[in-house]
Amino acid sequence: MRIFFSVLILINLILFSLSNIVQAKEVDHKQEASQLIDYFFAAARLGDNEIINRFLDAGFPMNQSNEQSYTALMVAAYNGQYETTALLLQRGAMHAYKINGATQPSWEP
Repeated sequence: MRIFFSVLILINLILFSLSNIVQAKEVDHKQEASQLIDYFFAAARLGDNEIINRFLDAGFPMNQSNEQSYTALMVAAYNGQYETTALLLQRGAMHAYKINGATQPSWEP
């Protein structure tokens, strides 16, 4: 009977450890995704079309929003990056969004 309980406790410890490992990996993926989003928005803010194209060619979601609910198109236009704004529009970026229930105006090339 003692062996049974020892094995049961050991199995529980292993399962607990595995669940912690899975949760840690999920956190790592969220951090990695957050960093990629930050890089994409930095490229839009700075007008780095080469990086924007690399992201989009790799399948990055063009209409990804940041923590403020802005898209790369909005960030590029706001920062006067007209070539990047035009690039994003040519690549199919959505140019009308609702933020807090209000439709935001868009810039068109």
